[in-house]
Amino acid sequence: MRVDLDTGRLTMTGRLYVRTSHLLYDAVSALLGEQHPSWVVDVGGLTDIDHAGVRGLLIAYRRGLRHGRRITLHGASPALTHVLVLLRLDRHVLQAERTLMTAEPERGSPPTGGPAADRCGRTESGGPQAPSSEADAHMPPAVRPITD
Repeated sequence: MRVDLDTGRLTMTGRLYVRTSHLLYDAVSALLGEQHPSWVVDVGGLTDIDHAGVRGLLIAYRRGLRHGRRITLHGASPALTHVLVLLRLDRHVLQAERTLMTAEPERGSPPTGGPAADRCGRTESGGPQAPSSEADAHMPPAVRPITD
């Protein structure tokens, strides 16, 4: 995670999951000390994100709102965009033109997007990955816990 306090830009790479989501909280804390009215969060470098990572993004969004800041996510994968659409946050945190292109995937078809989609709930054969718990069965594939 890299924070540019001069521009209000946060760049995330690698995995955003239960063991790293606290870094996002710390980065937002640093940004709150600056007077930027809007923040750009580049999520294009994320390779994996689980439910804790999505929750971290939601917490960052809410913290920003409470302090009068606006957060815009750039580079969201199709799977993350799909989750944000399901949570009805796409219009609040994604660029408008990206949201329009990906807002409504066909019913019954998982989000597509090459390698990033494969890390978000599908096996190499293309079929859905079995949920690891009953609670996970109700989460979209992109937010199921990452298992090591």
